[in-house]
Amino acid sequence: MTSLRGRPGARSTIPRTHVVIIGAGLMGAAVGRELKRRRPDLAVTLLERAIPGAEASAAAAGILGAQAEPEGPGPLLDLALASRSRWSAFARALLQETGVDVGYRACGVLEVAFTDDAVQRLATRAHWMRLAGLAHHTLDRQEARQRQADVAAMVRGALWLPDDGAVDPRVLVPTVVAAARAAGVAVRSGCIVAGLEVGEGRVRAVQLDGPDGSCECVQADHVVVAAGAWTDLVPGLPACRTPVTPVRGQLARLRPPRPVTDCVLKAGAHYLVPRADGTLIVGATTEHVGWQRGVTDAGLAHLLAGACSLVPALADATVLEHWSGLRPHAGDGLPLLGPHAGIAGLHLASGLYRNGILLAPIAAEIVAAGVLGTAPPLADPAWLPGPASGLVQRRKTA
Repeated sequence: MTSLRGRPGARSTIPRTHVVIIGAGLMGAAVGRELKRRRPDLAVTLLERAIPGAEASAAAAGILGAQAEPEGPGPLLDLALASRSRWSAFARALLQETGVDVGYRACGVLEVAFTDDAVQRLATRAHWMRLAGLAHHTLDRQEARQRQADVAAMVRGALWLPDDGAVDPRVLVPTVVAAARAAGVAVRSGCIVAGLEVGEGRVRAVQLDGPDGSCECVQADHVVVAAGAWTDLVPGLPACRTPVTPVRGQLARLRPPRPVTDCVLKAGAHYLVPRADGTLIVGATTEHVGWQRGVTDAGLAHLLAGACSLVPALADATVLEHWSGLRPHAGDGLPLLGPHAGIAGLHLASGLYRNGILLAPIAAEIVAAGVLGTAPPLADPAWLPGPASGLVQRRKTA
């Protein structure tokens, strides 16, 4: 038996099959809920260092862009479409389980182009969507302004994606955590993971450091690492197919003088997401600044410039909030989902980057299937975590 620590610690023994999930954000809670939904007899524990659901997912804009996000056909598109098809039922189930409406709307996404190059990019996207049989409509300048009268007059064309949508992450994330608790998942806050305990090629326990210097060993038959941008900081985690690194994204919430859009508006990296209360979420920056949190004047200026380039009337909008989150970026662009080939009983649910909200339903099903040893809803080795190739060393955290 190997472990990160040489000193013994108090051992928490749970007689039933025990699944420990590291990370109680959206992904961790969604996996825990899905496991209990399928196997109520399982003991499932979520371990969270801070406040459950307070990290990247809660700070997201909530676009369900199954067609708006992928660059073309491939594993990411397959995941995105499969997850989007589950979102209506997922939202209804959460309402039944918690009494909370998470703000899911199939409101559509309008991608607009302001240059000839951008028009050509939309034409390329429309081509592969047509070949894939996906709903879309190519709009000229006049049709784009008929669809959204407030879009900037210099618009050259647009691509209308009626099946994409949005949800409110600030409502969604705590609701999924609440649904997991209601299903019988134990949620523990203030847990500092010190390492994974491995014996005979399989995971045996998760070691925790206590605030008083004590060490606790939580026995586990399966461990799911759903630590978001902090995945590679889990001590003793075997190296995966690709590293997961933090990417800061700044967003803002505006109150426009009047309603300007009833759908998600997108142009390149800029987007506007309407909320039911009449406000707009504006996103987003993409900043490779390591573990730096917080917001910047330059970031807000970038967001406001992008918003006004889409809808000039937003020059008179009131800025209500400005915040940031750290997104978990997988180096090869695909999430890490499912069992790790190097250690039996070890699973990952990480690296979902900008698509964590969209992919939550399908990712939870894939990871739960791996834990339970059943066939996943989608099988593709491209998103498996990959073979072990050493250990990720404990690195300095932010």
